[in-house]
Amino acid sequence: MKVLVIGDVIIDRYIYGTSTRLSPEAPVPVVTYKRTEETIGGAGLVHSNLLSLGVDSVLFNAEEEPKSIKTRVICDGHYITRIDNDVNSDGEDVLRRVREIDFSAYDYVIMSDYNKGYLDESIKLIEHFNKFGCKVIVDPKTHANHYKGAWLVKPNRKEFDELGFTQWLGNIITTNASDPVIAQIDDEYYTIPVDAEEVADVTGAGDCFLAAFVYALTKGYNYQKAIKLAIRGSTESVKHVGTYTLQQSDLEETVVFTNGVFDILHK
Repeated sequence: MKVLVIGDVIIDRYIYGTSTRLSPEAPVPVVTYKRTEETIGGAGLVHSNLLSLGVDSVLFNAEEEPKSIKTRVICDGHYITRIDNDVNSDGEDVLRRVREIDFSAYDYVIMSDYNKGYLDESIKLIEHFNKFGCKVIVDPKTHANHYKGAWLVKPNRKEFDELGFTQWLGNIITTNASDPVIAQIDDEYYTIPVDAEEVADVTGAGDCFLAAFVYALTKGYNYQKAIKLAIRGSTESVKHVGTYTLQQSDLEETVVFTNGVFDILHK
C-alpha cells in the first residue's frame, strides 16, 4: 500500500544548555550553550515515521515550501522557553499543484494540518483525493467544517470540544493525553485505555500516533489493533526529549522460537 502525506512541515530546533546561576538582569537562568539539534516536525515527522516503519510513503512537495521554525531552549533537561518563527504557505498554490496530479496509486492520504496555510483549501483537496478512491485521514487544527469528505479525522479532546467535532458524523478518533482513546470507525465504537507513562516531551506525539495507526492499516490489522499500536507509538514518543522517530520494534512484539532439549541449557 502507498501513502501520501501532505501538510505543514515544521522545523523543530532544540538548543540545549546548562545553568548554575540566575541572571542579575532578570529572574531567569543564565544558560550556558552546549549544542543545537534540528529535526523535522508536522507533516514531515509523520512522513519520517512512516518511512522508518517501512511504509511506502511520499511527502508532497515539501522542499519547495517555507517552513515554520519552533525553537525550544532546554536547560538541564527542562524547558525554559519556546520561540516560534511562523511562516504561512499559499494554500491556493498548493491546491493548484495537487489538481495537476493523478493520485490513483495511493491508498491513504494523511493531511497534517498545523494551521500554517498549507491546507487552507482542505475541502477542495479532499474532493480531489476522493476522486481517486484515496482514504483521507486528517489531523486537524481548524473547524470540523474544513474537513468535509474526509474518511477519518483525529482531533485531540480540546479540538473535539472547541472545533465542532462533537457534530462530526463520520469516522473519528479522539485522543486525550493519558485518558482512554475514543473512536468510532465504520459504525463500530472503541474505547482503548492508555498506560500511564512518565512524560519527557509531548512534542510530536500526535504525529507518531497517526503514523503508527496508518502503518497498522497498511499491514491489514483491524481497527482495534491499529488504535492500540497508535497508542503504543505515541506513548513511546513522549518518553523521549525532542521529536522521536518510531521503529518497528516500538510497535511490534518480537517472538523468538527455540528448539532442543533443555535438561542442560547450553550456551
